[in-house]
Amino acid sequence: MGKVEDELRQVMGDHEAISPANVVTWAKRHKGSKLYKMFDRRGLWNDRTAAEAARLDFGRDVIQKYRVKVTAKDGETYRVRALVSLSEERETAAESYCLRSDVISDRARKRALLRDAARDLNSFRRRYADVLTGKQLSTLADLIDALE
Repeated sequence: MGKVEDELRQVMGDHEAISPANVVTWAKRHKGSKLYKMFDRRGLWNDRTAAEAARLDFGRDVIQKYRVKVTAKDGETYRVRALVSLSEERETAAESYCLRSDVISDRARKRALLRDAARDLNSFRRRYADVLTGKQLSTLADLIDALE
């Protein structure tokens, strides 16, 4: 077990779950802990920097919750994020989001979006590998292959 995991287990104590508030309170009381240092590296013990970080997180939240309706090729209508952030563009520029419709209309950027989708599905597959059946894992693998 890693130190952060040990500390999170201490925060949990005898409970089955923890909240972000529990983590913050515990870290604040344990200044030598790895958790405290993680907050400190992001400047979150300083109220001014923490306030700015909170505003940026809220801005991200607003962007990520903005949805539009799209109609799939099979005629089904879905609500999806209107703005997307491509991992390839994040590597070379500051965090930014683009209109989904603009990304989809550009062949290269659409391919980048599909690569991100494949990466996300791979992450999903790893995260739930211990609860998915072999057939479900195989279906996910087929879907990922189709995207790549």
